[in-house]
Amino acid sequence: MQEASYIDLIAKHLSGNIETPDRERLLTWVAESPSNRAYFDEIVQLWSASAEYDNTFVPPDEARIESAWQAVEQKISRPAPTANIRYLSFGKVLLRAAAVALVLITAAYWIWKPGNEADAFVAINTGAGERKEVTLPDGSIVWMNELSRIAYSRDFEKREVSLEGEAFFDVRKANGKTFIIRSGEALTTVLGTSFNVRAYPEEGGVEVTVKTGKVELKAAEASEQRLLLAPGDAGVFQKREKQVIKIDQRGNNSDAWKTRSLKFDDVPVANVVRVLERYFEVEIETTNEAILKCQFKMDALQNPKLEQIFQLMDFTMEVTATKQKDKYVLSGNGC
Repeated sequence: MQEASYIDLIAKHLSGNIETPDRERLLTWVAESPSNRAYFDEIVQLWSASAEYDNTFVPPDEARIESAWQAVEQKISRPAPTANIRYLSFGKVLLRAAAVALVLITAAYWIWKPGNEADAFVAINTGAGERKEVTLPDGSIVWMNELSRIAYSRDFEKREVSLEGEAFFDVRKANGKTFIIRSGEALTTVLGTSFNVRAYPEEGGVEVTVKTGKVELKAAEASEQRLLLAPGDAGVFQKREKQVIKIDQRGNNSDAWKTRSLKFDDVPVANVVRVLERYFEVEIETTNEAILKCQFKMDALQNPKLEQIFQLMDFTMEVTATKQKDKYVLSGNGC
């Protein structure tokens, strides 16, 4: 059972105790096969469902965790009998259920182990392809993209949320009290506004795009590194350089994953390519860099298809898209 070696990684991911290298390893494994993705999604959904109940929970101690680990691992590694096919199939189902249960118990241990103070801790995760709307204790609303995680104190006294992944925030005003999103080494601070934050650990930056209100983006460890963003602005915290910079957000469609709509209003093709790669999770190259400097216009398209957009680019710019193995190549003379 290949999932056995990833049980602890999934548990740490759910509890928020996973380090970046392990998270990248886990996401790579999830993407390797449909069965891996289904297993991961099954556990995330069970974990999310369990978080909706506020019943008294007795946290497992380390000895019980270790005992459960040994029992499941022994059963997983034991040679399977071949005489009774029906029994073997049922046994696999039981082992899979036991492994799933063990992930949930282990994740609970990571959260409730001494020193975590997680009796007042709420963590919400989304699996691959899953999106979720969450209402926070202060009435603010968070729309979470896939493979994302938010965490906050149950009393929400400090109005602070930690984020891994991507989410759109609609923050309610609260008598001048600030609202903070902590994404690794980046801090996003607001009063009442709506904006998108993209903060996947494996990416090189934390990107913030403002829809309404004003947002401050800064480095958590360097107070002088800060950027004030107005509606329509976008900024990024560069992890390697430890600095925040303003970026060209024209046509970036930052919340397209939420609205399921794309629109380009005389946007450089270079920006369009970046948006399409992110939205459709594909790789796009060009045979002529002059194409990237051309301007592309497209009215809002709901639930767009990549082929539709390529056809429009061909019609308006005479740029042809050709699929080559696992990527698309744009060719043409440019503008």
